Amino acid sequence: MIALLPLFPQADDAAMIALRQRFASSTWSTTIQLEDRNEHVIKRYTAMPDGSLRGRGTVIDFGKVTPAVQTRFSWDRATKKVLMDDQHGTMRLTGEVQAEGNKLVFLYRPAGSSMDYIRDELTFNAQSIGEGKVTVGGKTIATYTMRRVAEPPKILALRGLDPVELAKGKEVEGVPNWTHTAGVYTYRFSSDANLEEFRAKTAQYEIQFGGACGSMGPLSGRGAPDRFMVHKGRIYLFASDGCRSRFAASPDAFIDKAEPALRPNGRARTTGRNLLELAATAHGGLALDAIKSIAYTEISKFESEGKQRPFDQMWMATTRGEYAHFSTWNDVFFATVAGPQGNWSGRMDQPEPMSNPVRAYFVREFVKNPTWILRHRTRYIPEYRGKSKRPGTGAEADLVSVHWQGATIDLWIDPTSRRIVGWRNLELRSTGFRPVSKAITSFVEVKGVTVPKTWTTQVEGGQPTPKAITSFYINEMVEPGYFVNPLNVR
Repeated sequence: MIALLPLFPQADDAAMIALRQRFASSTWSTTIQLEDRNEHVIKRYTAMPDGSLRGRGTVIDFGKVTPAVQTRFSWDRATKKVLMDDQHGTMRLTGEVQAEGNKLVFLYRPAGSSMDYIRDELTFNAQSIGEGKVTVGGKTIATYTMRRVAEPPKILALRGLDPVELAKGKEVEGVPNWTHTAGVYTYRFSSDANLEEFRAKTAQYEIQFGGACGSMGPLSGRGAPDRFMVHKGRIYLFASDGCRSRFAASPDAFIDKAEPALRPNGRARTTGRNLLELAATAHGGLALDAIKSIAYTEISKFESEGKQRPFDQMWMATTRGEYAHFSTWNDVFFATVAGPQGNWSGRMDQPEPMSNPVRAYFVREFVKNPTWILRHRTRYIPEYRGKSKRPGTGAEADLVSVHWQGATIDLWIDPTSRRIVGWRNLELRSTGFRPVSKAITSFVEVKGVTVPKTWTTQVEGGQPTPKAITSFYINEMVEPGYFVNPLNVR
């Protein structure tokens, strides 16, 4: 429960009291479901000395200019109303807040406007999750869900079995007197010696992938803490018995590891480097080299409870070494973030620390992007492989392999246009990591840079699958606040 705050003398309105009791000194993650997309707000609320309540935060709106947001609630003695003043980017909304039973009602409209008030109703369920509905003229235009940001709950790992003994092939019960928490998991041990061995070699004995399903990969959902398997002295969790069976059939095929660095001879390296320079010129030249950040979105729909709902994903990277992926599933917002400010992943309202192996896997997903490769081409080790049939059409192209941060990518460069027309890299599939080829089918120009817009992906022996990005952004849509752990928002 949220502790009741001392009441200020001037705040004798039920709405003001409810606002301060619920929100003061806390951070909230809000997912707003619009008809065609989702919007997310992360906002920190602070009780001010004058009795007002201030909220400051950031909006993540896929494919839209992302503003900062500031909100102020205050008690007005003259009108005896709780006033609301909300600055949402360049838009200012003003209005009032009322308490109706267990419901907070926000009535607002653009400042200075005479339009009908927008009605925003908010209630909280037994789990203190806020559920809101926004209506205009009686028509619902959005719904939203609010969750207070907090440390994720700790999970008892492996049914309480000693992980050190389990890694060595024995199922031995741990005892509550010897426990240790790593990430979100609490481990029990059968002896003080095993506890100390775990502390000394945590990366070896802890659950791998941060608890993600061993079959679906380090960035997938969490496996069940009591559905596990030991392989080569390391413990993996699984989301289902089927996942565990697939993994057991060929464990090494599912375990992510850095690929060996290329070791080209002098001529292969020089030819590869020259071809990368030609490709960089063909894809934008100076405009390409001016990239400080990229962001791209994929917005699709899925059916849930008989309704078509938007499924939004956004990837972003900066030349400062920051990487992020955001997605929304139903009313929950997820993030995976790596950078100088920290590494974390999971639900935005329950961010979890990300282990170094998972971070390495996540970053490797970005260094496979053709635009990112060309922007950082001097950091990659190149090796010219000769003429080769490009994916899709089978036409001849120059094949250059590049390697950086544990990832090797094959690039097909068209001999006439000098554009990258296809690429290939390892991806995790249902049978483990497999080479997947991509044939670029169209490009789009963004701020003078030519980037892939659509392509087909194909596993050897499989059928091609069309893929597309919804939007691509260069040097915009990326805010410093995106890379801050919500637990650290102040």
